[in-house]
Amino acid sequence: MRTDSLAFVPKIYFPQSIYLSEKYTEIIKLVTFKKPLIIISSSFQKSGKSGFANSQQISRKLGASGVVYRHSGEPKMRDIDKFEKIHAREKFDLIIAIGGGSVLDLSKVLKNNWKSKLVAIPTTIGSSSEVSRFSLISQAGKKTIFHSEEFLPDIVIFNYELFMGIDKHTLALQGIDALAHGLESLVSRLANPISDSFALSSIDGIYSALVNLQKEGKSKEVLEKLKIFSTMAGFAQSSVGTGLIHALAHYFGVKNTIPHASAVATFLIDGLAVNLKKSTLYKKLDGVKILSSKNLLYRLTKLFNDIAVKQEKIKVDGDLEETANQIRSDITMLTNPFTPTVDDISNIIKKHL
Repeated sequence: MRTDSLAFVPKIYFPQSIYLSEKYTEIIKLVTFKKPLIIISSSFQKSGKSGFANSQQISRKLGASGVVYRHSGEPKMRDIDKFEKIHAREKFDLIIAIGGGSVLDLSKVLKNNWKSKLVAIPTTIGSSSEVSRFSLISQAGKKTIFHSEEFLPDIVIFNYELFMGIDKHTLALQGIDALAHGLESLVSRLANPISDSFALSSIDGIYSALVNLQKEGKSKEVLEKLKIFSTMAGFAQSSVGTGLIHALAHYFGVKNTIPHASAVATFLIDGLAVNLKKSTLYKKLDGVKILSSKNLLYRLTKLFNDIAVKQEKIKVDGDLEETANQIRSDITMLTNPFTPTVDDISNIIKKHL
């Protein structure tokens, strides 16, 4: 269904169903299928804590005897081309995606291309790709954002046991990525009362969970809070978009080979500082319990210091002004609360060289 003409009409997108359960077999049986493709994150499978050590265990645990492929790294156009050739031979009617944002983004594009069903089983906390209509695919040395409501999975399964193998530092970075989703969607040009409700709840919830993670360490309670509030942030960003922080992360994540969550953490505070000077929309925060438009930068800077978040050093190949212009052309800039100038972006970049 084409919705281009409704691009600026307030709306919210959701997957068809979300289950909080470890009962994969019973849930997947809700979908009628003949031949499933199972795509699993290589790093997750190799972690030794996944319970998916080999193809037989994967199929047995999921209750779906299908073709299993392992995927590593961020998805590229050549990955899509590879699976298109496999699909032409195998004719899959269901995709089961087990992994983080990269595996889920790849699977969502395939779902849309093949008009198949998709069961998403996330193994990371922060990307919320499983509830997002956006997919990031690398091509020609840059990240391209594809979007369609058809990307949304038919079934999402949250099993908190799958998050237990994530180390504390990685959890913090994933939580910061989700926090950025909430903060940027809150001030999006497409923001509406429903997206604001999700964003505001998620911002306070993620921040509190990250503080507890630093003070008390990893626990089931922290994992549950991080995932639920990250999902709420995902609902908001899927519906109204992100902005400057993600535009910077998209560009330098590819150019400097920085993992997405680390790239977001690198530019979060500086991106917020620029937006706070040019927009009054952060005053929406003043009604929540902890963060406000006045204490936002202070509290986040302290949090970053407390949990020892490393802000990556970056390299710029070529002209700085041209780099800034390329970042300005990122689709996420369309929903930033104002259009940053080349100088605004250049000044942020200079702080991380």
